[in-house]
Amino acid sequence: MKLDEEILTVLRVRGPATDLSEMRAGRDWHAIHELLDLMHGPPAPPGRGVTVDRYNVPAEDGVPLPLRIYRKAGLYPRAVLLYVHGAGLLDRELDDCDTMCRRYALGADVAVAAVGYRPAPAGAEVGPVEDCHAALAWLAEYAADLGFDPARIGIAGDSAGGALAAGTALLARDAGGPELALQMLVYPMLDDRGTAPCASRGLGTQWTHELNDLAWRLILGGADREREATPYQVPARAKDLSGLPRTYLEVGELDIVRDQTLDFAERLTAAHVPVELHVRPGAAHGFDLCAPRSDLVREAIADRLRAMSAL
Repeated sequence: MKLDEEILTVLRVRGPATDLSEMRAGRDWHAIHELLDLMHGPPAPPGRGVTVDRYNVPAEDGVPLPLRIYRKAGLYPRAVLLYVHGAGLLDRELDDCDTMCRRYALGADVAVAAVGYRPAPAGAEVGPVEDCHAALAWLAEYAADLGFDPARIGIAGDSAGGALAAGTALLARDAGGPELALQMLVYPMLDDRGTAPCASRGLGTQWTHELNDLAWRLILGGADREREATPYQVPARAKDLSGLPRTYLEVGELDIVRDQTLDFAERLTAAHVPVELHVRPGAAHGFDLCAPRSDLVREAIADRLRAMSAL
């Protein structure tokens, strides 16, 4: 297995990537943020055919959460996708997913809602999954006012956002709603119990084992992994995956979360959940952020937009 040639070319032009394996997890925040800025790039300029409406929605504990709804200009779609940004919960903001939300809203006949969830402080009863569920419940409650069909709501997320999206889908199922029509999980972090070594380490693999472990500690908010971690926090720990919505799964063949994604797809299929699975050849974690104009990424985005448009 080797890295996709277009992605490798982009990385060579950019120069050597930051070696996160040399960082002490959770300490060199400046270097981590520099890397994430490199991956995400600057927010897209306003306009460009997309309108953005801003709201504050109440969390379970009453704290207002920022939420943005992206629509293609002149289009009032009936379907809406709640997008949960990734970046490992490393103190990021909604601006980091602005470009991708605009790209999705422009390319699919759906609205895209992005929620500014809060990382989980140690010992907190309300964490990021609960924040995402609160945003989902708000979209369902006010669907008519916003022009949406409550039967056409989906959720999506990448990386750590994929973990939160999958956990929120489980929570919505167990809490009696809102009912989802789609979950779209892109290179999702689904299991905190270790990842297989990645053959592409040093070749465009921004998401290392060290950063992955740091992100899980932030997701779990200090919970004891063996005794206190819930399936809503760690979706792979869920014993029952039945009753979940149609699922789109995507991961790179060189990604450290590849095997857990494949296992999740197999378990969903066994639970009679419709699954669409894509394993991108020559791709590592965050590949769509490294070389967004490559043929590989264009194909991936086209597949995602098709899945979203079926909402």
